[in-house]
Amino acid sequence: MRAQSLVFVDQASSSAGNFLLVAGAAHAMDLPTFGRFSLGYLAAQFGLELSRALVAEPAQLLEAESGLDTSLKAMLVARHAAAVGLLIGAVLAVVLVGTDLAVVDGLLIAASLPALAWFEGFRHRSLVSYREGRAALASTLWAVLVVGVIAIPPVSDVVLDTPGSAVAGWAACALVASACFIGLDVGHGSASLLELCQRGRRFATETLADRGIIFLGLGLGSWIVGASEFGLVSAGRAVFAATNVAIVALLLLLTTHFIRARASGSVELDFWRESPALRLAVLALPLALFALDQLSGNAIARLFLGDRQPPTIFLAAAAVFFTGVAAAAAPRAWIRASGRDVEAVRLRASNGLAVATAAVVGALTFDGEGLAVGLAVGSILGAGAWHVGATRIPA
Repeated sequence: MRAQSLVFVDQASSSAGNFLLVAGAAHAMDLPTFGRFSLGYLAAQFGLELSRALVAEPAQLLEAESGLDTSLKAMLVARHAAAVGLLIGAVLAVVLVGTDLAVVDGLLIAASLPALAWFEGFRHRSLVSYREGRAALASTLWAVLVVGVIAIPPVSDVVLDTPGSAVAGWAACALVASACFIGLDVGHGSASLLELCQRGRRFATETLADRGIIFLGLGLGSWIVGASEFGLVSAGRAVFAATNVAIVALLLLLTTHFIRARASGSVELDFWRESPALRLAVLALPLALFALDQLSGNAIARLFLGDRQPPTIFLAAAAVFFTGVAAAAAPRAWIRASGRDVEAVRLRASNGLAVATAAVVGALTFDGEGLAVGLAVGSILGAGAWHVGATRIPA
């Protein structure tokens, strides 16, 4: 129970740190600049997930398959992750040249990837090595540092000045948080970077099938509608990004529950009957937040965005988008617990294609409003695909 609580603290702190950065940028930047920041932030998140797929997750798989007596060194995995982050950053630097981001901002975002990957590798390794307290402390320290760089005026003025400096400040906080634990590395196992990357091809394929396609679709959408309109879309999403903390927690809790229930073999599992109250509560959270914002005269939107809150259509579309994300949490946990890797890749690809296609079609048809509505529609369609896939997998 204590370990579960620490994992929850780690996940909540990590999600809160991400949310605080986005909220700080949304409050400090004008809409065109925030639109460019959002695209750069999405690129960094995609690169971070890809580095995790190529290093951190294969490290966990290697231990499980080979039965290593000692766990891999956390700092070894972090170094390998940083090396992969450097390569991914170089590719992203080239990709971002074709966007509205300034060259300097693109280079800063690409240069931030090694530090972010280092932190993620260290954090993931600590979690799977039963050092949940260390991971939770590192994530909490990182979130506190993020609060510092966006709240202390002399620092925030520099960090939130441009999209590139905002991502670089975020990465610097991650690097400092993980560096505080360098002397506490207790693992003794080792593995080469090539070995981990070879084992991580399946995880990388899964990431590319979902996040890569969505990033491509959003990149095209931002290019079609322009930085200002994309800023409106991103501002609407920023208001509801806090609900993602609850969604991540739900995914973690349900995955753990499903894995334990399957391992016990004593319970007849039914996907639709598992944790209905919890699922309904998280599902209703984005729409309830939207209703509260509307009833309060956009008080919630003003809290995050100041006087630059977007029109209602952008806020409503963002609420529906996160409702779709919440709806997909339970089937994703069910499929993850079942170990159906091929099915997971197929469904993540379906989700990515649904979101990206709907976003691009919406942007081409109705400009910024169309992009926002397209993302919402794609999210709901993607959640539907996850549910169809989950019901086909027996308990």
